Amino acid sequence: MIVSWMRRARRVRAAWWVLCCGMLTPPAGGALAQTTPLLRVWNEAPIVQPGDTLVVAIRLDGPPVAHLFGVGLEVLYDTTALVVEGVVRGPLFDGFTFDGPSPQGTMFMEETTAGTERTLHLGLTLYRGAADPVASAAGTVLQVAFAVRASAVPGLYPLRVRAAEVWTLDPMTDEAGLVQPATDDDAVLVAMDRRARRLRLEAGDPPAVVLPALGGLRLDADPLAAAAELMVTRVYRAPAGTPLPEAYDRLALPGFWQLEPTQGTVPAAGVCIPLEGVLDWVGRPSALVLVQRADAASPWEPRAVRFEPSAAAPERLCADGLVPAGELAVAGGPRATAAEGLARSGPAFTLTPLYPQPARQTVSTQLTVAVPQTVRVDLYDLRGRHVARVYDGYLPAGQPLRLTVPVRRWPAGLYLLRIVGTTFQATRPLAIVR
Repeated sequence: MIVSWMRRARRVRAAWWVLCCGMLTPPAGGALAQTTPLLRVWNEAPIVQPGDTLVVAIRLDGPPVAHLFGVGLEVLYDTTALVVEGVVRGPLFDGFTFDGPSPQGTMFMEETTAGTERTLHLGLTLYRGAADPVASAAGTVLQVAFAVRASAVPGLYPLRVRAAEVWTLDPMTDEAGLVQPATDDDAVLVAMDRRARRLRLEAGDPPAVVLPALGGLRLDADPLAAAAELMVTRVYRAPAGTPLPEAYDRLALPGFWQLEPTQGTVPAAGVCIPLEGVLDWVGRPSALVLVQRADAASPWEPRAVRFEPSAAAPERLCADGLVPAGELAVAGGPRATAAEGLARSGPAFTLTPLYPQPARQTVSTQLTVAVPQTVRVDLYDLRGRHVARVYDGYLPAGQPLRLTVPVRRWPAGLYLLRIVGTTFQATRPLAIVR
């Protein structure tokens, strides 16, 4: 299937195109493999120029248990016209046709505009359905190619683009696993505007204390001559055998980190991270942690942070005096004491798997809490944008609450159902197909 697209509007959402693919038979028990990353993603054409082709290769390295996964790309450009063609090929797709509707995959394109600069978001979500089981050995490669052709308008800025995000879902456990990049060349997004040309962004292992963190960047050693704005998305998963600290929240921080030079004798920089959309993910924003290290062999050191305009009404998380060389990472701070005590004494809640999965019209789950509390349930897309409020109210202890979410009006793709109570937080992936 080939998709051609041209956009001149300031904000355009393209239609969703439907693809086909098979299913990889899960092993007995259906548990996610913990020994090796399930998928590795890399980009064979890191620099985008007119006429270039971006090729993302998705390799299944571990046992074939991945049931649902997605990958996103971003291209930031400055021009008046851009044509993108997307084609999917690889052993998983041999023998299938792409000219008819199928519930087994979606491709999307979205364009956003800020001033004269545009960001093109390309995404692919694949679902391996039980109706078409296809056995496949480890090492299978699926390539997703996007050919970028631009008009001869001056100002197209070449950008380094990598795979932005990878998600996997085990249908047996209804749990999502975030795939950790295997090497620095493996996938972590980076897109920068022309003011940030002297900054280099690289992958890196997260510090142990911020294993659940999603969000980080690396700065080049060159002094910052001007303000910069970076789009950063990190995907972390704890190494095999390393339990995630119960005392820390999972935190998603995709978005723009604004870097500003700090005046002084030693070149340094300040960083501010907008918290719009993040506060719904974090139980206590005041406990957010920002750490920095010089390289992978150096220890992580905490940096003093402040909230703007105030801690009571935080809109940005900021830190000053950062030496440009090194890596930055962000994580959630300790949870409330009540949650920690409940975790030691027993489960704070029970939540049944989302059904059906994937969903077309509605999806349901049942929530029961151990202590009476206020519960809020929201739906987010994978870019962290709020889609809908599902529930917001008081829930007595031990009384099941059945949540039914109508999904027929939302585009196909992978979403996150976020449930936040006084003593717990939970996230469940939700696949919507058409």
